[in-house]
Amino acid sequence: MYLLGLDIGTSGCKSFLYSPEGEIISSSYHEYTIRHPKPTWSELEPTEVLSHILATIRESVGKAKIDPKEVQAISISALGDEIMPVDKNLNFCYPTLLLYDQRAAKQMVEIPEKIGTSKLEEITGSPRARFIISNIMWLKEEMPEVYKKAAKLIGWHEYVVWKLCGKPVIDPSLAQATGVFDRRSYRWSNEVLDVLGLDADLMPEIQLAGTAVGEVTSEASKETGLTRGTAVVVGAHDTPDCSALGAGVVYENLAMDLTGTFENVTTVVPKDTKEQVRTLCWGINKTSSIYISGVGGLSSSGSVFKWYKDTFSQDEIAEASQTGRDVYDILTAKAAQSPPGSNNLLVIPDFTGRNTRGAIIGLTLGHRKNDIIRAFLEGITFQIRIGLENAGERAARITEIRAVGGGGKSPFWVQLKADIYKKKMVTPAVLEAGSLGAAILAGIGVGVFKDAFDGVNRTYKQKTAYYPNEETSKIYDRHFKAYKRLRQAMDPAFKDVITI
Repeated sequence: MYLLGLDIGTSGCKSFLYSPEGEIISSSYHEYTIRHPKPTWSELEPTEVLSHILATIRESVGKAKIDPKEVQAISISALGDEIMPVDKNLNFCYPTLLLYDQRAAKQMVEIPEKIGTSKLEEITGSPRARFIISNIMWLKEEMPEVYKKAAKLIGWHEYVVWKLCGKPVIDPSLAQATGVFDRRSYRWSNEVLDVLGLDADLMPEIQLAGTAVGEVTSEASKETGLTRGTAVVVGAHDTPDCSALGAGVVYENLAMDLTGTFENVTTVVPKDTKEQVRTLCWGINKTSSIYISGVGGLSSSGSVFKWYKDTFSQDEIAEASQTGRDVYDILTAKAAQSPPGSNNLLVIPDFTGRNTRGAIIGLTLGHRKNDIIRAFLEGITFQIRIGLENAGERAARITEIRAVGGGGKSPFWVQLKADIYKKKMVTPAVLEAGSLGAAILAGIGVGVFKDAFDGVNRTYKQKTAYYPNEETSKIYDRHFKAYKRLRQAMDPAFKDVITI
């Protein structure tokens, strides 16, 4: 029997079929386009995204060359902090509004005045709570006809569950990202809904991740290649929840470094901690609480490296096409030819987000492409180290960081992280941690695994360990100090530029 983990990300979707031992049987990946119809707008075209999601499921089932009846369950790892209005017939009423979309600037100011910033964080447990609420209020105020058509305001996880089994269901980790979830009661917050004049019926049903909530319908079977009756299991937020689970980060003092469009470092903390932490997935069916805490994050990690590739790497892209090599392998091989510190070149990698302040600093006529590529990777990693430093004791307790996602594919970058973080880094056998985490949830939902710990113990396998080089770490310590000083000195200037 097999388990299907679907990973819906910001710029692409992946469908992986796994054995109960975590072996990849087949997979499919499709990219879609983040659209920017105005400079501050960021959205996805839903019909495009859905076509790719359905295609990846069909292809992963087809490539496996198995009887589709052998696929026991499907679950989903999905991006959070996004919203789209959908009518009762599952028709899209408007594009998907993403986290860093800034069209709702007016509502971003008004919502804290109505509810109170501290009150909103107390209810939701999320400092980003007002971002998605602001987009909901923008739809209500600026697009009233669209808003009236909506039967549900949901994200991609809920839409696909609805599409597969006939009802939209969300887990608490994704619900929390909407800003309308009350973490104290595990229900939608009547207080937030009432203050903003929102209808509770617009929100989907909440169930714990790993809960079977339906079966694939006849119509969904035709569109996906899955057998009618395949179990549909509630998934969770991709970062950090499903990815941490897929990386086996369920035991204390382990951490996950997920590098994708975003980068996130999450660690498991002691159950008796007095720090501000939360439960993995805000609770997993059949599983005792696993307490996690973020110790570093960056909204423009892999996306910055991709931007560099798309903008400046035509030669490398052509070489990859001719040789069959991965273009990122070609780029990191060139980066390895530059010394640690990139010949005194620094990159501040904040190229996206609400406080954009990206910069390349120290360029001379003597610098070469190798230096610039390495400086990008170092700048991303320096920024994550700032998060580790700010986390203090939580980061100090970490004994092992598991590198997953695109960044985990590069031995050079993983070693660079070990040298900059001064921590042991490990790459698991399966780097697509989000889809594996979703497959573990699918297995919990149908009894293949007793709980999350059983799922991890049966599926997680280590591939390679990397240890910091003491001399290289000393070099990076000096450059890291310069990086922090430059960030601090440049922040006021960037604020002036933004307001021009």
